[in-house]
Amino acid sequence: MEEEITESLLEKALGADLQIGAVQVLGSKRTRPDFLEWILRLSGEGDTFGSILENLTEVIEAVKETDTFESVEAFLEESKEQGKADVVFSVEEKQRTSITLGTESGGSFGDTTVGGSFHIRNVFGCLETLRANAGASPTSVTSSASSSMRSKNYFGLEFTKPFLFDLASSLGFRLYSSEEKLSYTLDKYGADVILSLPLLTLSYEASWRNVGQAPSSSGAKIMEQCGHSFKSSVTAASAIDLRDNPLSPNSGLFCSVKAELAGLFGDARHFLHEYEGQLHLPLGRSGLVFSSCAKMGMINRLPRSGPVHVIDRFIVGGPASMRGFRSRGVGEHDGSDPLGSEFYSTAFMGIAIPIGLSGLLGKVLAKAHVWGMVGDVSSLESLTPKVLSPTSWFESTRASVGVGVTAALPIGRLELNWCHVLRSSGSDREKNGVQIGLTQSFS
Repeated sequence: MEEEITESLLEKALGADLQIGAVQVLGSKRTRPDFLEWILRLSGEGDTFGSILENLTEVIEAVKETDTFESVEAFLEESKEQGKADVVFSVEEKQRTSITLGTESGGSFGDTTVGGSFHIRNVFGCLETLRANAGASPTSVTSSASSSMRSKNYFGLEFTKPFLFDLASSLGFRLYSSEEKLSYTLDKYGADVILSLPLLTLSYEASWRNVGQAPSSSGAKIMEQCGHSFKSSVTAASAIDLRDNPLSPNSGLFCSVKAELAGLFGDARHFLHEYEGQLHLPLGRSGLVFSSCAKMGMINRLPRSGPVHVIDRFIVGGPASMRGFRSRGVGEHDGSDPLGSEFYSTAFMGIAIPIGLSGLLGKVLAKAHVWGMVGDVSSLESLTPKVLSPTSWFESTRASVGVGVTAALPIGRLELNWCHVLRSSGSDREKNGVQIGLTQSFS
């Protein structure tokens, strides 16, 4: 009886008419108080005590995600105006600058650079962030005839303005440059404008690329790619991430879709689309976790355009895309250089179990896992016969299996695997034995 009375009184209190009066901010050194008030009113002021509490909770969570504050609290005070309550924010700001180490993903296939970032928080007092990041990623690319060292250097400068239209929208600007070395050099200089909305990210990219310094020993296909090119593209991407931990998931699912249209200006003219899905299931109370991941991508030439440039194709291989093969090692090569593909598909299945150690290994969620992978790459011309004759898929399918250990480090997901390739193509670069990978998340 007492519980029913309490619930009734609580419902009555939450449904009571109430509006927001004045907004006050305590502890703010660089944050503009009027901006926090604008965010609160942007979320919807509410017309009842319950709706105001709900909006305050949403605002606090959104503000915390900007990584500007050590703590954010809010409470209501009686207002001088009848039927209203004043909102008081109590905040503690983080240091304005910070330096962090981590990983940067350069694409879908494990082009992960390890480096550092310098952050400036709250640039103009509206929770903006300015970040300068630099990194490098040396990766060996080996063939039976030759061996070369591939390296990548990266620098980027990013500015992000949160809360553009609502609590879940933001606008970002990025300038970047990168240099990659195989047997030739690839220089990129570009700029992005990125609009993030709920469940959708829209971006425009303009980049100048130069393939140069190819030695006379390079194949004819690589020599044809030498020179300057310009890419102007619009990209739409959407992702749903319900994993409990992106680095070492025990349950949940993840799915993403990406579409890119290049050809507004410049000589890069194509339509690219990619898809990814993940499923992670705990197997009872045993501690075992079943994980699966499937990816597929296709790039189509636009009418009245030439072949897709090598630097725009899918280049597969390595711990983030096809375990058991060297980085960029799956598919046709020209000497030691990968030529990429216009279509790819991969599928991963594995079972992991926590190692259950204390101390450092316990903190990084160390797990042992056994896994298997299949995948394929091809041109669009060779894809058509496979569609007409499904049995022909197996003729070019690659397959690998392995066991290993994973860990969720502060800089990314670390995998130490022993791999064995079951099936490969003559042009592939296998990596039987020990393979180490560092990626931004499970993939």
